[in-house]
Amino acid sequence: MCDLAWAAGFFDGEGNAHFYDRVNPRTGKRNVTVGMNVSQSGPFIPDALARFARVVGFGKIYGPTHRPGRQPVWRWQVAGFGDVPTVARLLLPLLSGAKHTQVSAVLAAIDR
Repeated sequence: MCDLAWAAGFFDGEGNAHFYDRVNPRTGKRNVTVGMNVSQSGPFIPDALARFARVVGFGKIYGPTHRPGRQPVWRWQVAGFGDVPTVARLLLPLLSGAKHTQVSAVLAAIDR
């Protein structure tokens, strides 16, 4: 439980959850995406990001991406209607404030 509380705190500070439901104006096709991610920079995968991935047990770390004059960026990401609700429900009881509201809104959009 201690590791999960740590992961929720880490996501509170560094994470993001999103749900997008758009219609392409050119094709008229509907595009729905859902995901959660945490980004950190460093020359190697940051230890905290690797620990977060281990604790939640879902998702994958992508990277590095490079921008001139900046450190490489690594991103833990989970997407889709199977894994995102699982991770969201795992962290939600331990999230606070704005992040709790954000993840709750994503779950509500998925459940619609």
